[in-house]
Amino acid sequence: MSADSRADWTTDWARDQLVALVEIPSLSGDEHAVADHVVTLAEGLGLPVRRQEVPGYGPNVLIGAEEPRLMLTAHLDTVAATGDWDGRATVEGDLVHGLGAVDDKASVVACLLALLLVREAGVDLAGLPVAVGLTVDEEEDGHGSMALAALGPPPHVIALEGTELEICVAEAGILDCFVETSGRSHHGSRPELGDNALHHGFELARELLALPVLNRAHPDTLDNVAFVQEFKGGSDLYVVPDTARMRVVVRLGAVGEAAEATQAIADLCESRGARFELIEAVDPILAPPGAPLVGLLDDAVRRVRGVEPVHTTMPSWTDAHSFAELGSTTVGFGPGSLRFAHRPDEQVAVSEIVEGARVLAAVVLRSGEL
Repeated sequence: MSADSRADWTTDWARDQLVALVEIPSLSGDEHAVADHVVTLAEGLGLPVRRQEVPGYGPNVLIGAEEPRLMLTAHLDTVAATGDWDGRATVEGDLVHGLGAVDDKASVVACLLALLLVREAGVDLAGLPVAVGLTVDEEEDGHGSMALAALGPPPHVIALEGTELEICVAEAGILDCFVETSGRSHHGSRPELGDNALHHGFELARELLALPVLNRAHPDTLDNVAFVQEFKGGSDLYVVPDTARMRVVVRLGAVGEAAEATQAIADLCESRGARFELIEAVDPILAPPGAPLVGLLDDAVRRVRGVEPVHTTMPSWTDAHSFAELGSTTVGFGPGSLRFAHRPDEQVAVSEIVEGARVLAAVVLRSGEL
C-alpha cells in the first residue's frame, strides 16, 4: 500500500467515525448509546473490549490489556448544546463541525485509529501492555475516570483532550465555589431604605478577584486567574434584592495553592458577612522530571510530525486528575483546540486526528520500554 493510499484510508476512516460519533447524543449521564456504538465498532475491528458499569451513567469502555502499563484515555460525554444545533455533523474540507467534535470525540477516534495503525504494522495488540479507556461523566463530576482508575491505576496515562498536539506535562489545578451575599428587601420605590444584596455581591466580587493568591504568576505552568462564572439574584418584582449568589472559578498553577486560595476566599467572605460554599479545590498535577512517558511522546512527535515537541500546561481539569491522584504519571495530548470546545462552532481538523493517532501508535509500539 502506498503512502498516499494509506493517508487516504486513515483520513476517510477518521472522518467517517467522527461524524458518526458526533451525531450520537451523549450528554453526561446519557452515554449508553455512544458506548454501545464504540463497543460494536471495536468488536467489529477485532479488538478486545469490555464494559465497566458506572452507576447513574453509561458504561466506561475498555479496549486492550486488562492490566496495562500504558492507558490512552478519552471521554465519551459532551456538554449540552449552546445555541441552535440540529444534531448533525457538517464537513467542510478537512474540518468536522458539531457538538463534541473536539471535546472529546476526535480523541476517541484518535485512540481507536492508533490501535489500528499498530495492528497494520504487524504487531499483535494482545501482546502489548496497553489499553484504551473511554470514560463517561468527564464534563460534570468525573465519576467515569474515578471508577476506571479505581480498577488499578496504570503507571502511565495519556489523557486525550484538544491540545493542538502539544504535550501537556502539567495540568492546572482548580478551585470552584459559591459565594452568597445577603441584604434587606424593600419596595423598589424607596431603594435607599433597603440593603441591596446584589450591590454587596458586586463589591465582594471586586475584592475577591483582587486577592493576591488568585493573581499569582507562574512562568513554568500557568498564572493563577479567577473569574465569576455565574451571578444570580433579584427577580422581576419591584423590590430590592435580599440575596445574591455567584459562582467563582479559579485556575491554579502551583501545588499547595488550592488550600491557600480556599482559605483566602473563605476569610474574605467571613469578614464581609457572606456565605462561602466550596464545590471543589484540587492542586495542579505535574509529570515528574525525566518521566519515561514524556520521553516516548517527545521522540514520537519528532519522528512522526518532524517538529520539536512543545511542552505546555493543560488549563482545565481533565480525567488525568483521577489517575494522578492514585499515583499514575499523566500527560495530556490530543487533536484540536480547547478554544473551540463548549461553543456552537465546535470543530476539529481530520488531518490533526490522523497525525495525533500516528504519534500515539508510535508510543504504543514502544510501550514495552515503560
